[in-house]
Amino acid sequence: YATVTIIVNIAAFLDWKRERMFEVLTKRVAASNLRFIIRDGKQMQVTDQDICVGDIVSFNAHMAAIISCDGILLSGQDVKCDESALTGEPEPVLKSAEKPFMISGTTVNAGKGTML
Repeated sequence: YATVTIIVNIAAFLDWKRERMFEVLTKRVAASNLRFIIRDGKQMQVTDQDICVGDIVSFNAHMAAIISCDGILLSGQDVKCDESALTGEPEPVLKSAEKPFMISGTTVNAGKGTML
């Protein structure tokens, strides 16, 4: 019985330690994942959690931008988004004035632009 108790305690400690490491890593990634926005006419960098309604968010494919919130494309150059997780379409979807909706969780594969 002593051996089982020791093994269970060691496994529980290792799981607890992994959880703490994962929390630290998640916080570090969230703090380093900054977005360029325009708020009240001023350009600034904020985290995904600090984006508010009415902010103009800049994105481009070079940053491998994952769209962090739903929005409408204001302007863009050859913006293509991978919406395969939502629609199952294998090809990236071209965003334009006819299809301006940017959906959170999708990835910008090509182009650059701004969204509201």
